[in-house]
Amino acid sequence: MLPSTHPQTIAFLFRNVAARCGSREALVADNARLSYADLDARTDRLARELQQQGVDKQTTLGVLLLDGLAMVELTIASAKLGATLLAINWRLAPGELSYILEDSAPDLCFVSDCFVDLFEQAGGTDPRIVETGNPAGAIAALEGLPAGELPATEVEIQPLDRWYMLYTSGTTGRPKGCQHNQRGYFTNVLAWLSQLGITEHDCLMCINPLFHVHGFAQLLCGLVAGAKIVIPPRDIDAEGMLRLTSEEGITVQAMWQNVVEIGTLQAQLQLPLKLRLLIAPGGALPPEFIEQLLAMPGMDMRFIYGQTEAGCWVSMLGPADQIARPKSCGKAMPHMATRIVDDEGNDLPQGEIGELLVKGEGITFGYHNLPEATAETIVDGWLHTGDLFREDEDGFLYITGRKKELIKSGGENVYPVEVDAVLVQHPEILDAAVVGVPDERWGEAVKAFVVAAPGTSPSRESLVAFCREHIAGFKRPRYIEFVDEIPRDFNLKIQRKKLSERETTADQAVD
Repeated sequence: MLPSTHPQTIAFLFRNVAARCGSREALVADNARLSYADLDARTDRLARELQQQGVDKQTTLGVLLLDGLAMVELTIASAKLGATLLAINWRLAPGELSYILEDSAPDLCFVSDCFVDLFEQAGGTDPRIVETGNPAGAIAALEGLPAGELPATEVEIQPLDRWYMLYTSGTTGRPKGCQHNQRGYFTNVLAWLSQLGITEHDCLMCINPLFHVHGFAQLLCGLVAGAKIVIPPRDIDAEGMLRLTSEEGITVQAMWQNVVEIGTLQAQLQLPLKLRLLIAPGGALPPEFIEQLLAMPGMDMRFIYGQTEAGCWVSMLGPADQIARPKSCGKAMPHMATRIVDDEGNDLPQGEIGELLVKGEGITFGYHNLPEATAETIVDGWLHTGDLFREDEDGFLYITGRKKELIKSGGENVYPVEVDAVLVQHPEILDAAVVGVPDERWGEAVKAFVVAAPGTSPSRESLVAFCREHIAGFKRPRYIEFVDEIPRDFNLKIQRKKLSERETTADQAVD
């Protein structure tokens, strides 16, 4: 046993749910089905074996893993040990991953076999390779360890112990290690559950990647509530998703794009569904579609706004308010205080646009190895989100723009300056700039404005292929418009607002 002595920790919540719901089914993933008692025992064993490898509260465990049993096991075991779980985005290009590995210096890395080449290209060494789909999960990657019961070293987990770190892009496009402690996620998950109403009688489908705060938040909600969690195969198609939703009795699901496909197929296949709660990005769905979903018997919805630095969800909105206020992100969560301020940090009256500030136990305590960036982002306990908002007379929040020109595409952060820098390296591009444009699937998509070098005629396809070699796929342009020049002011700063006002047409799209 590896006791957690302080109740205000995520480790305490994991222990508690095993005691409350031991016989209930906890996880369906990688062709395995585990109860909460199974999961508790397996992660105890994993924690003991990690201790034998020298893992303690000063250890950082890097995980470059597909969603599945190994990822869940390491999430729980790291909390029980007080170690740091470094969730690595497997969508990154080798150069981006290389910087993260160098900056974070993880002590031990678990890598899915399908990502070994990526890991090695990024300069990673001596990974513990996890075979994709192996039901033995993370334990199988610890080869050469003593078999059987191992003695446990008592661990006292404290609320301020660092637990979770995820790299998120900074204003210059440089990744920053966003750090969260045990108490932060203890506070966050209890607040989220109070608004979502997820219980041990629910079955939650985890579709969003677990290296992303949105997917991670869903997983934690399911685990702490004692719900059954289903992680579908990565290559599942729409019909397979529908059948799995029906067979497993899924009641809670996110990622509305899949829900659209499922709704279409449901009329054809007539499989029974138990879906009762959908979670979607605020402002992403048209009112008529919301009304159509709510016409399904017993259906409820929650719309959210969140940020990595805030731990995930900051505000939440119910369906009736979403229809009445289709552009709103809802009201602040009960554990989050919010302010909207001007550039000098002065509070603005309701209705005026300014930067959203957030305060609460759940926000990051700082960026790894970046004290100056931390001091700029967290001032007197207030997190500066970098997002521009307004608040109406009833307290509903509305996002109006990105103070730092951030593009949010499919829940991922994309900074224009980073994509600009890649595009202008192409030998047939003289100048380039990108902006975010509305997109039905991704919320926002990257659109590039390109000035071709004299005597060249680059194709859209060649530019996208070039981008794929240098940056993650979600950052590459999905629309490209060729222009004679990029508008700039007298300081040569790109006037992105002018570019955003230009029409985006179907012929500018590129796969």
